[in-house]
Amino acid sequence: YESMDDEPPAARARFQNDDAVFGLDAARPHSTILSRIAEHVNVKLVHRKLVVFARVLVTITFAEDALRMLTDYSVQVRTMDELVEHTTNFVPASLTAVMPIVSATVQTGGVVAVVANYRPIYGCIALLCWCALHPFVY
Repeated sequence: YESMDDEPPAARARFQNDDAVFGLDAARPHSTILSRIAEHVNVKLVHRKLVVFARVLVTITFAEDALRMLTDYSVQVRTMDELVEHTTNFVPASLTAVMPIVSATVQTGGVVAVVANYRPIYGCIALLCWCALHPFVY
């Protein structure tokens, strides 16, 4: 059916009942469920919260890795020492004790910059540089 006038009376009555259930006014055809929700929800506030949530989701892996570097510091240093012995990384032996701290600092700084929206571009650059450097360090 091309319009509601072409539909059988039973179908027309069903659509009118649906409109009443969803609080839509037949006299206002532009009214939709989304516009009714938007009238009662602060869309800007929800958008801001979703942006922060998305930033957290994107950076949570870096935050977890930084936390792991700090909580398992001795294991990280031992792993770095073993990699230096087997010459599988480019870190000098004198820096193996410092690299977990550098890793945690770069990642934490990047995460804070992105999530707090304080110079997020620099935070993203720091995290991307760490991603590029990481395979050569570990």
